[in-house]
Amino acid sequence: MSYYDESVSFGAVTEQTDDPIVPEERFTFELIGMEKSPPDKWREHGGVKWTFNLFYPDGRAFEFQNELYELFRTTGFDMREGTYAHAWSEALLGRKLGVGERVNPRELRGKRMSVQVIWTPQKTDPKKKSIQLAALRHVPVNGGTAPAVEPSPVRPTVDERGALMARVQALLGEALLADMEGADKIRSAFKKSGREWTDEQLETTIGDLQLGIEEAKEAIPF
Repeated sequence: MSYYDESVSFGAVTEQTDDPIVPEERFTFELIGMEKSPPDKWREHGGVKWTFNLFYPDGRAFEFQNELYELFRTTGFDMREGTYAHAWSEALLGRKLGVGERVNPRELRGKRMSVQVIWTPQKTDPKKKSIQLAALRHVPVNGGTAPAVEPSPVRPTVDERGALMARVQALLGEALLADMEGADKIRSAFKKSGREWTDEQLETTIGDLQLGIEEAKEAIPF
């Protein structure tokens, strides 16, 4: 015989949320794993799963539920300039990759990069958010347990700043054509106050757009 306990009390109904675990801050990402991922609706032949541990700039490990947090992202095998795999490999290695070069995954093991974490609403469901790894910088591995974020780069000259502005504008056009999530929002903000943005904001936006464009292209069904 079934029994209904009338003392059971459910909580009130609330809207579904998808609050990010990782805050929008700058972290040091350490690559701790890389493996093949199975085929899915975005990658017919599978891809590469990258697994990272995260550290605050002062070296403290980022934890979730009292455990060292592991964040993973999946990319394709393509190493074209502008892809996630290419951008992350260059940041982790701390150098430019040459045309025709093949990256050995063993070279990337344990390497670190500084990342600005940004969350953007998904176009198909604004209640959900997608993570963006922006403004990548190499972090040398010095053998210590507390990775230190390398200093910010030297401020660009006036001519270099103009080049940054032009690069943002060009990428915005490409992002809109690729139907990138959040592109309209970035365009509106840039149109309104882009000339007042700092060089770091411009560089961050360039990183966001480059990776967002790649994500939008990879999301196109086969």
